[in-house]
Amino acid sequence: MTSSLRYWLTNTPEEVLTVPISDRTAWQELLGMTISSDEKPHFTIWLTQIEQIHQFVRQVPDLAWELMDYATEPLSLIYADAKPLGRNEAPTTEIAVRLLIQPELLKLLTTRQPWFSVRVEDISSKFSIENWITKRIELKTKGKQPPRLKTMRIFDNGRFSFLP
Repeated sequence: MTSSLRYWLTNTPEEVLTVPISDRTAWQELLGMTISSDEKPHFTIWLTQIEQIHQFVRQVPDLAWELMDYATEPLSLIYADAKPLGRNEAPTTEIAVRLLIQPELLKLLTTRQPWFSVRVEDISSKFSIENWITKRIELKTKGKQPPRLKTMRIFDNGRFSFLP
């Protein structure tokens, strides 16, 4: 077991594994164990502050700023103009970014840095999640279902489309 922050979170609204982006070893391990076959990227960068988007996206369209500013439910935005995740890393073809707006998530992830997250359903069964995490946390939903996550792809030409 490691001493870094490695969480298994439920009700986010998805079930995810997440780690601070500064823990390069941990997020590289997660990325290496993803098996997703759908049209979404294998991971999402969770932002605790809107300005952090500049670390991951070269050009943020005006529409994206408005969507992040006014979102009342969890929203992941997929950009084609991604920056590398770290030094000596090649940029990904696209990147999913989500500004955290849920108070319980912001309270938990207080490190004021972005977080790397992967859906549990996208992790290979050969990967031992229980041995990797430092804590499993079920976020409270006050007796109701967590809000549904919406995912939108934003194209360079300003167009966009929602993904299922």
